[in-house]
Amino acid sequence: MRQKLIDLELRIAGLRAEQVVLVNELERSQAPQTDGSRSMVDYIQSNADVSHELARELVFAARTIAHHRPINHRLASERITFDRTTATLRLAESGAARSEVDASYSLDLDGVKRATASRRRVTRSDERATHDARYFVSQPSLDRSRFRFWGQLGGVE
Repeated sequence: MRQKLIDLELRIAGLRAEQVVLVNELERSQAPQTDGSRSMVDYIQSNADVSHELARELVFAARTIAHHRPINHRLASERITFDRTTATLRLAESGAARSEVDASYSLDLDGVKRATASRRRVTRSDERATHDARYFVSQPSLDRSRFRFWGQLGGVE
């Protein structure tokens, strides 16, 4: 039963690899513009009837996997799961050396995510974007007996 579970997940990874190719082709043909979708993620989410998270991962993989042939080869040959593929792609995209990426296959998924997080550095442009995206709104009720607040602040604030 354990091996069947593993085999099924690897088959799903093979199907996801096919989806990644299709997403790449759809993006090149500018498919989201044909139905008024705001983004490729929205287009995939609505048309494939999948979660936003899965649509985001498919689009991320479609945009980055061509730059990382060894990861692409492993996914295409159904030797790694789609979740491991996207986690490993994120590690590779963070600037990890090929040896670090290869060593990540011995880690669990959380270990790969931790390795990626430890490589991320906040740049000045990241700080500026976070600062520029701040906002705070207060909305009083008509009789001013209560207020409603919402907004977005950086983590430090």
